[in-house]
Amino acid sequence: MDRRVVQKWMLAALFIFMPISVHAQLKNFVVVVKPVLHEKTRQTFLDISNFFSESGYPDTGNWFKSYAEEMGHGTGWVYVDEEGENYIITNRHVVNQAGSVNVYIENPDGTNRSYFNCPILYVDDKMDLAVVQFPGRERLFKAGLQLDTQSQPDLTRVISAGFPGFGVTPLWQIAPGNITNSQARIDNSYDFLIQHSAPIDPGNSGGPLLVEDPTTSIGYRVIGVNTWKAKQREATNFSIPVKYVLTVLKKAKEARFLENDLDARRQALIKECRILAAELGSEHPQYEQINRYISYAFVGEKGWDSYITTLSVSSDEQGWVDYFLDDPVEAMRASIYWLFWYELYQRGDISAIEFQGINYADEQDLANKQQVRTDFKIGQKKTEIIWTREYGHWRVSNLDISLKPGPKPKPENDDGYRRTSIYLSAVYPIGEELIPSAFFTYLLTPRWGFSIGLGYGIDRGDLFVIGGPTYAPVNFVAVQLRAGYYRDEYLLEWAGGPERESYGTYIITGGVLLKLGLLAVDFEIGLVGIPAFLIGAGLGINF
Repeated sequence: MDRRVVQKWMLAALFIFMPISVHAQLKNFVVVVKPVLHEKTRQTFLDISNFFSESGYPDTGNWFKSYAEEMGHGTGWVYVDEEGENYIITNRHVVNQAGSVNVYIENPDGTNRSYFNCPILYVDDKMDLAVVQFPGRERLFKAGLQLDTQSQPDLTRVISAGFPGFGVTPLWQIAPGNITNSQARIDNSYDFLIQHSAPIDPGNSGGPLLVEDPTTSIGYRVIGVNTWKAKQREATNFSIPVKYVLTVLKKAKEARFLENDLDARRQALIKECRILAAELGSEHPQYEQINRYISYAFVGEKGWDSYITTLSVSSDEQGWVDYFLDDPVEAMRASIYWLFWYELYQRGDISAIEFQGINYADEQDLANKQQVRTDFKIGQKKTEIIWTREYGHWRVSNLDISLKPGPKPKPENDDGYRRTSIYLSAVYPIGEELIPSAFFTYLLTPRWGFSIGLGYGIDRGDLFVIGGPTYAPVNFVAVQLRAGYYRDEYLLEWAGGPERESYGTYIITGGVLLKLGLLAVDFEIGLVGIPAFLIGAGLGINF
C-alpha cells in the first residue's frame, strides 16, 4: 500500500481515538464521593425510623432508615498542589453531616478502586465547597486536574463531568454545553457564578466544569465546580468559579497547620469563644452563624432529644415540623441552640454573657484533647461549653441544656397575647327588643381569626346567628366583622285574636374587642334588615 495512504489512515485513526483516550484519562481524575454518617447520627436516624414506624407511619420510618443506611453520593475531582499534596474538591452539601467519606475511582473495566473513611479536611461555612484527602494523606497522584482562573466569555463551549445517579447507582457522564451567563449574580457568598447549559443532575454536585485545552496532558482545565441546577428552567445550571477553590484550599491548609501548632489552635479557640459570647448576648444575634457552631457529632448524640423537647416548649410547633421535614439534620442542629437560648431566656441571663477562659487542665494538654472545656459566665452562673475540631473548625460538642419539657414561651413580640375570648353582650336593634347574646372569638394566628355569636330575645323570642373574620392589628385590640341570619318575632292583632308571626332577614355587625389582660370588652354597631340600626356592648374573659 502507498506510504502516504498509510500515513493518512494513521492520522485519521489518531483523530478518532484521541478523544476517547483523553476522556478515559479525564475519568481517572473525577471520583465518586459517598458520605459516611457519624455513627451516633446513623443510630439517631435508626431511632427516628423506629419512632415513626411504631407510631403508624411505616413509609416515613423506611425513609429515615434508608437515609441512615445510604446517604446518596456526589462527585469530586483530584487536585495536586505544587508540593505534591493530593486533595479531592467537592461541594459542602455533599459531605455535610458526614464523619468521613468513601471515595471510588472507576477503572476502565468498570470496577472501582475504593478508598474508605477519607478524612474531611475542611468545609467552608459560607461557600458550598469542601476539601477531602485520601487516608493517611496518601499521594496517589503525581498530578491532578489543572485550574483556569481566567474569566470565560459567554457562549464558550464547556464540559460537565461527573457521576449522576441512575437510580441509586453512580453513572459516569461527560456532556457539552455553553456558558450562558459568565457572571451570574444570584448568591451574596460569591461575586458571581458561572451559568451554563452543560447537563448536570443529582450526583453531579462537586464535579468539574471544564474547558478544552490541548496544551495540558489531559486535554482540559477546570473553570468551576458544578453545584446547582435551576428546577423551573431548562438547561440552567450553576458552577462556583475555581478562584474560590483556591481560597478554600488556602483555608484548608491553614486549618491543618492549626493541628500542629498548639498556640495557634488555642488562639483560634479563644477567638471563636469570644464571637459566640458576643452573638449569644446580642440583641440581634445571627442565628445562622450560631447554628454553624453546633457540631454534627453533637447532633448525632443529642439532636433528636433536643428536637422533641423543642417541640414541647416552642410556640412555633408547625414551623419546627416543617423545618424537620425539609432538612432533619439541620433542624435538629438548630434545636440544640434554640433550647440553649430558651433556657437562658427563662433564667433572664440572655444579655450578660462573658467568656472566661479555657479549662486549665485541658489547656495544658491541648495536644491530646479531642474535647476541650471552656468556661462562660452567663448572668451569675458559670456554664461549661465543650468544643471539638470538626471540618477544620472549632465547633461545640456539648452544652448545658435540659432535655425535659417545660412551659411554652409566649410568641415573640406578643406580650399579653391571648388567643381566645368569650363574652356576653346586650344587642339592641333600635325599635325592637333588647337581645342578650353570647360571642366566641378565636385567633388562629397572632393576627387573624374568627368570631361567632348567638342571641335570643327573652320577651318576644327574636333570634340571630352570626359569624365572620377577626383581625388583631395589635395584641389588645381585635376588629370584627360579622354577618348572619336574624329572625324577628311579632304579634298581629286579628278579629279572632292575636297571632304570632316571624320574619327572617339579614344582620350585619362591626365591632371592636378590647383584650385588657383577662378582661374582654366588646362594642358593636350594625344593621338589621327590618330595617333597623343596632348597637351593643358586652363583657367577658380572655384566655
